[in-house]
Amino acid sequence: MILKKKILIDDKQLNRKVIVEKVERTVLPTLEFESYSAMGDGLYLSDTRKRESLISVRLRIMSRDVREKIKIRDEIMQALNKRGYIKLEIRGEFPQTRYDICKLKSSGKEEYTRYYGLMELEFINPFGVMFGLEKELTYSSTRGIQYLCTSEIYPQIVLNPTSTDFTLENKSAGSKIHMITSNKIDKVMIDLDKKFIYIYTSDEQIEKESLMRFLTLDSDFFNIKNHDELKLTNCTIQKATYTERWL
Repeated sequence: MILKKKILIDDKQLNRKVIVEKVERTVLPTLEFESYSAMGDGLYLSDTRKRESLISVRLRIMSRDVREKIKIRDEIMQALNKRGYIKLEIRGEFPQTRYDICKLKSSGKEEYTRYYGLMELEFINPFGVMFGLEKELTYSSTRGIQYLCTSEIYPQIVLNPTSTDFTLENKSAGSKIHMITSNKIDKVMIDLDKKFIYIYTSDEQIEKESLMRFLTLDSDFFNIKNHDELKLTNCTIQKATYTERWL
C-alpha cells in the first residue's frame, strides 16, 4: 500500500508527483569517545556516546511518462548531491518528525526509476533520533518529569531565582547546575541543548547576555529522561519547553 507521505529536503518539498512509499530505520552500533566542552571559564572532559541511525527511504514517482520520471529523478539527485549535510523531513508520519542533518549514503539505480518509478535512498543520521514538535514540559513533584517521546530530551528552562545562589538539580542523574551571581537576576534561561545560560528576555532581538561565568566548578549540564526528579534550590521554574526526540 502506498502511504501518502511527502519528503522535504532543506525545507523544500519535492515535486508533487513524488511520494514516500516506505521508511525504515536501523540503529547503528554506538560510538564512544571523549570530548571537551566549555564550562564557566574553563573546559571539562566528558565521555560521549554517539548513536547514529540509518534511514532507508523508498520513493515512487507517480508518472507514466518515462522522460518525466527521469527528469524528476534528476531534480531529486540535484537537491541531494551537495556538499555537507541535508535537512530531511518526512511529513505524514506519526509522530511528526524530521532529521536535522543527514548524509546521503547511496541512491537508486536509474533503471528502477525508468521502469518502475522507484528510487531507493539511504541516509546516515548522526543524532540517531528523529526530532518532532516543540512542547511544554510537564513536571509533577510526585511523578517527576513527564513527556511522550521515547528518547532523552534537552529542554530550555526559564528559572526565577530568589537569591544570588541557586541550583537546578537532576536528582535522578546526579547532576546539577549551580550558580552564584554577583547580583540578583529576575529570569535565567538554561538551555540544556546548547549548553548555554543567559539572562532571559522575551524579546528575541536583544542580544543574549551570557551567565556562564557564574557557574560553579561542580556544575554539569545534563539531559532529562521520563520520570526524572528535579530539585530546585532558591529558584522556581517559570516555563520549560523541549523538542521531541524519538528513537
